[in-house]
Amino acid sequence: MKFQIDKEMLPMKAHYFFFNAGTSPVVPFMPTLIRQLGFSSFIVGTIYTILPIVGLLAKPIFGAIADRFQLQRMLFLIFQILTAVAFFGINFIPQLDHNASVSFHCNDGLSDLRYCPNGTADDCLVADLLRENADNTTYQLFNCDLTCNLKEKWMLDFICEKWQNNTDCDNNRKEFKIRTTQNLNHIERDSDDKDFCLHFLKSKAVLIDGENEHPIACPAEGGTSQYFKAECEGKCSNDVVMRTITETKINNSNVVNMVEFWLLLLFLTLSWAGMAVVVSIGDAICFSLLGERSHLYGSQRLWGSVGWGVFSVIAGLLVDKFSANGVNKNYSVVFYMVLVLLGLDFWSSLKIKSFQTQRSTSIMKDVSVLFLSLPVVIFFIWCIVIGVTFGLFYSTMTSYASIVAPVGTESTLQGLVGAIFEGVGVSAGSFVGGIMFERAGGSQTFQIYGIAVLVFCVIHIGLQKLLQRYSNLHDSRSGGAYYKTPSDALNMLRDEDHMPAQHHHINIKRNNLHVFPHINDVSTIHR
Repeated sequence: MKFQIDKEMLPMKAHYFFFNAGTSPVVPFMPTLIRQLGFSSFIVGTIYTILPIVGLLAKPIFGAIADRFQLQRMLFLIFQILTAVAFFGINFIPQLDHNASVSFHCNDGLSDLRYCPNGTADDCLVADLLRENADNTTYQLFNCDLTCNLKEKWMLDFICEKWQNNTDCDNNRKEFKIRTTQNLNHIERDSDDKDFCLHFLKSKAVLIDGENEHPIACPAEGGTSQYFKAECEGKCSNDVVMRTITETKINNSNVVNMVEFWLLLLFLTLSWAGMAVVVSIGDAICFSLLGERSHLYGSQRLWGSVGWGVFSVIAGLLVDKFSANGVNKNYSVVFYMVLVLLGLDFWSSLKIKSFQTQRSTSIMKDVSVLFLSLPVVIFFIWCIVIGVTFGLFYSTMTSYASIVAPVGTESTLQGLVGAIFEGVGVSAGSFVGGIMFERAGGSQTFQIYGIAVLVFCVIHIGLQKLLQRYSNLHDSRSGGAYYKTPSDALNMLRDEDHMPAQHHHINIKRNNLHVFPHINDVSTIHR
């Protein structure tokens, strides 16, 4: 059989490939990027509540405009540009102000820093820091430059007399600056049932007085009747420490007053609307070109899955590569990938021959008639159910990938999971579905796929029960490392808080748990 290329559909295949390739580097990482900018999980959840509504409104509105004024091709191209520009603009939104909030204690001849978050700590970050502490076998030092508050007069007098050797200090002074030096191995967690504190022990501190530095000597035991404690803010040179003790200074209620928030919401809204319109109009153009060969749609669409799968892996590898020297990920490369790949998509789409010859005399009337048909109403209900189940599935898939990912490989694993899901699963499903649609028809194809999904669901539940029973027996005997659900893993970590301090780091290292108890972000893939 001679291999033939359908040149008429080749630009359409290229569109699906490049458009999905262009959105795959940024869509899966967007919730993480928003958190890295300094916005809370609540804000991330709020934004991702708005975005589906944007797509819900954009698709029918601009679809109707395209049909009414025969603007399919123009809107198709315009919204590709809009998607690329909006996504690229997110790269230039500055991070919110971050500061390390700690308390400086100077008593009994010793000084130390303490981080007591009052129940707001990220358990995942704390676990990473303690694991870094336990795994570190070298004498690794880091510095913290802090500005501390002076709340009591006696503290100012003590600093003036003991640290500066000066009896003539500014009585209006409200703060002082210090530079501390700590060892990464000297970090301990002191916990109780209600809260915990991280102790940065054996801190060496100097007072910063302009260009001068004065060694800090803490009062010996009984040297003063007062307890020297100051609340401080600043920055530390170690990325793991800095990310753990950093707190955003903006409350959720004050976010609406920030330019950064509105820029982020604007760019995300435009990009989501752009993707929604490109996907819906692109599919309409594809079916228009196929004509009576609609069963070949899967053969066109699978190239989108290939593009997503290939470039999601590449994006994950590049993000981890460019972020090798820091805890915060460097996502700049993915935004440039978006610009280049969507530019290629625009070039490919210019070569698509779109013929829109039919026009509805009354779009609202023609569409409203569909709601009088019971099969159509059932189809809409089916779409809602599929949307809900897909959201549940996708959040579970990405959260599991985050849980099992070794430190420093999170983006790579997310990209790999996306590649397997899209590049293998969706592309294979599209290809097989297209063949079945041609040979068995649409109704039979839906029935066969529905029965197959039900069978796989039963098999999956059965295997999970068997694996859970086997793993519980095996791990209770071997005491080895094993996977738990996020809630189970968090409870295990809390149980360790009641163990003696000398055993804590050993358990963290042995179990090597990655705890992600607060997973609220769901990345939505537009198809």
